[in-house]
Amino acid sequence: MRGQERAQLLPTKDALTALKSDVTLESAILELCDNALDAWKRTNDQRGSAQIDIDVHNNSGPTELIIRDDTGGVPRDEAAMLFGLGRTAKQNNGSIGTFGVGAKKSLVNLGIPFTIRSRHQDAPDGWQFRINEAWFEDDEDWSVPLHSDTELPQGITEIKIEDLNYEWSEKTAAELRSRLSEAYN
Repeated sequence: MRGQERAQLLPTKDALTALKSDVTLESAILELCDNALDAWKRTNDQRGSAQIDIDVHNNSGPTELIIRDDTGGVPRDEAAMLFGLGRTAKQNNGSIGTFGVGAKKSLVNLGIPFTIRSRHQDAPDGWQFRINEAWFEDDEDWSVPLHSDTELPQGITEIKIEDLNYEWSEKTAAELRSRLSEAYN
């Protein structure tokens, strides 16, 4: 049937934001840590150590959350995997997750805008992209511009939530530390 009209079935970006309804601060951060550990398994075959740092800055402005890992980095040509709905590098080889939506709904839940930066361990330079409210308002364009990042060390991925949707306190930090230690020993 040549020339048959086709219906576009892409979701709206509102559908992406609706996915966050069952996510908590703790589950969102755990999801991002799980993804870093999966990357470590794929990249380093579980050899050596993996470090994941979680930093919070709440000086007089919005609270920033930065999650940074040294698990090998993401190649530039796979950048879309980190926020492309349904995209994943995971296979059924013991990965913690497989559906390609966990990190996306976690990021949307944690706060917008956010920036993702990475530099693969074998790459001469890194890359970054930023998702903001204007990106969500445009349902026609699901792309983001990739920018070079020469400052990020090799093997590093960093996610920076610029305006955390949660109040941060010592109690929040203690609860998160407890939850992380339960999940990862």
